Amino acid sequence: MDALINLGIFLTLMIVGYIFGKAAEVKHYKSIEKREKALIGLPAVTLKHLGDDVLITDAKLVNGNVVISVDYFKKFLAGLRNLFGGRMSSYESLIDRARREAVLRMKEEANGWDMVLNMRLETSSINNGAKGSVSSIEVLAYGTAIKYQAAPAQQPAPAAPKPLEPPALPNDVGRYKVTFSGQIAPGQSLDAVKSNIAELYKVPVERCASMFTGRTVVIKENVDYDTAQKYQKAFGKTGAICQIEPM
Repeated sequence: MDALINLGIFLTLMIVGYIFGKAAEVKHYKSIEKREKALIGLPAVTLKHLGDDVLITDAKLVNGNVVISVDYFKKFLAGLRNLFGGRMSSYESLIDRARREAVLRMKEEANGWDMVLNMRLETSSINNGAKGSVSSIEVLAYGTAIKYQAAPAQQPAPAAPKPLEPPALPNDVGRYKVTFSGQIAPGQSLDAVKSNIAELYKVPVERCASMFTGRTVVIKENVDYDTAQKYQKAFGKTGAICQIEPM
């Protein structure tokens, strides 16, 4: 008879533990989901700093702590798992609820701030005296609540001055001609210059007389600038002064 009474008490505790434990878990999850949606605009991150482009104007330490107990049914299932081994799914939802609740309480303390930096979680179990038996789960969430604004924009460094471009060479224009108008270099005699030109062209001196009438004579045309310079230099050795003109 006593055995039946004890069995009845055990089954009653199991059923009551399952029903009320399940109801409490469902109610708690609904509360968690509702509050998470309300606080979705307050980010909580594990980053220690946001970067140089953010200026933190205020900060304070915030935390959230929660202790959630294990119902009799979950404790019984966990005892069976201890005997046979395997995944303790009965405790997974318990730890999930505890962690999310702790983070929510931390966020609620930081309500009105811009975000929570350097968030950390610490978990511990509370035993009821029996070795290996867990009666409650404690989770602590903490971080630094901050208010921030964009850092003042830095003045851009002055642009390096553009290097001076070399002046355009005359041969960038195109084709040229070498002309002579009868001018001779200072210190040169007219007869000597005529003789030098005649020797340069291998012609009689008389044929060079027409070059000194004051009219412009084309020595060479339709050449590039380098070639025109060569003609000017060769003519300059005779004592005559030539000009290079674009065509």
